[in-house]
Amino acid sequence: MQFCPHCGNHLTVSGGNTGGGNKMECKTCPYQYPITMKLTSRTLLKRKELDDVMGGGWDNVDKIAQACINDTCPGREAHYTQIQIRSADEPPTTFYRCVECALTASIHTASDLNKPTPSLSRVYLGPSPDNTLSSPNPPPCI
Repeated sequence: MQFCPHCGNHLTVSGGNTGGGNKMECKTCPYQYPITMKLTSRTLLKRKELDDVMGGGWDNVDKIAQACINDTCPGREAHYTQIQIRSADEPPTTFYRCVECALTASIHTASDLNKPTPSLSRVYLGPSPDNTLSSPNPPPCI
């Protein structure tokens, strides 16, 4: 991007009508800059880092006495919070996060806690014990 040295507006590229060649010209004043060589510029964009959905807000949420679902974690407490991520006529989703290993799981309804059936609408969100983000057979939720 180039800017006009006289008025500060953005210069646009246009084809030269006389003598061929392209030029950069200002649309508000008569300034023109003939392009005599190849102009290139490359900027590599820095990718955003993955951020926790809660934004680090787990420190101030309530805790519950609940064993971690990770078999190798000795954690016996979990932070929890509820967020309405579905339509208003459905119950809020409860997110649990282990205090020790930060493993995160969610349960869409309160009745899911007592159902042993595999057809629950549960979502496993945290890294698995082998530190992968998803697993074809996630461990059971809290």
